[in-house]
Amino acid sequence: MKSRSFIILLLIGTVWLSACKKEDNGPDKNPGVFISDNTSLGKILVDHNGMTLYFFTKDVSGESLCEDGCLDSWPVFYSDNLEIDSQLNKDDFKAIVRGDGKSQITYKGWPLYYFINDTKAGDVNGEGVKDIWFVAKENYTIMFADGQLIGHDGKKYKGDYTEGEEIIQFFVDDKGRTLYAFKKDTKDNNNFTAPDFSNNDVWPVYEVNEVKSVPSQLNASDFGIIDVFGKKQLTYKGWPLYYFGQDSETRGKTKGVSFPAPGVWPVVNKLTNMAPDSKAVAEAYFNTNLKSLITNTCVSCHAGAHSSGTRKYDVFANAYNRAEDMYLRVDGKQGNLMPKGGTKLPQDDIDKFETFKNLAASN
Repeated sequence: MKSRSFIILLLIGTVWLSACKKEDNGPDKNPGVFISDNTSLGKILVDHNGMTLYFFTKDVSGESLCEDGCLDSWPVFYSDNLEIDSQLNKDDFKAIVRGDGKSQITYKGWPLYYFINDTKAGDVNGEGVKDIWFVAKENYTIMFADGQLIGHDGKKYKGDYTEGEEIIQFFVDDKGRTLYAFKKDTKDNNNFTAPDFSNNDVWPVYEVNEVKSVPSQLNASDFGIIDVFGKKQLTYKGWPLYYFGQDSETRGKTKGVSFPAPGVWPVVNKLTNMAPDSKAVAEAYFNTNLKSLITNTCVSCHAGAHSSGTRKYDVFANAYNRAEDMYLRVDGKQGNLMPKGGTKLPQDDIDKFETFKNLAASN
């Protein structure tokens, strides 16, 4: 009887020691981060067991906002002895202490998570969940962020750029830096940046050589690259994308939404409309600001010369094709001052011709 009891105790001890050994040295004690090729999403970040890692768009500041019940579905990823894929930069990984006192690994400032519904290596069931969870990637050109817009004036803004509290989604780069559009730009035309880049520190262009990866909920064909005086600038739906200098490259900052006034430099997101074609903008400007001026001042004065054909400049197509010549003549910089034999136009009117010339030239 005593021998049988000894055998039972020995078996229990062996099982207990085996369990302890598994806990101390098991596969989840010090997981690593590696790149894996996923058939639908491309190259993604996984742990050493092939389990997918995720970003949470509300974490754009670099602080984990997944707390309490959220963690039941999205467990944190952490290792105190992290092994890193040779294709990845170890400097992009950091450890943070969460609000609950636990530690978590971040990649390029994004806290990393698992998804409870991923049951085997290669599962990506968390991609796009609630539009706020996305697989972690090494090479996002665009990432989503969700947060409150706060302008350089310290005021909170809603998505329509009126004051108020509202969490909205917007584009950031892979390091969480906010991206903006300029409302005076037109399709594939940067109308802000100076040729000598003297104002690039105020609104730096978002420079990329290629579009590497975007969240699966975006259409890659909506992105393009334009040449801006030798720099390659990313566009979305034709809108050139910029940073704001006063954001100081700080994750999640949105000071540009109120500078110089709310809505002049909006953030960009999935709801952003296509950028207007520059010719359509020029025609709208012509009809609103120049047509009656040309009819009443130019055509009426030179009825014989401007009553028909391609020199009838109160017709948009004709004016559009000769926009620069019209400006140079009304400003007296080329040929006979127009209106011929008359008094030089007020500067405000000359400025309208210059604006129209610039719009026509940007097409």
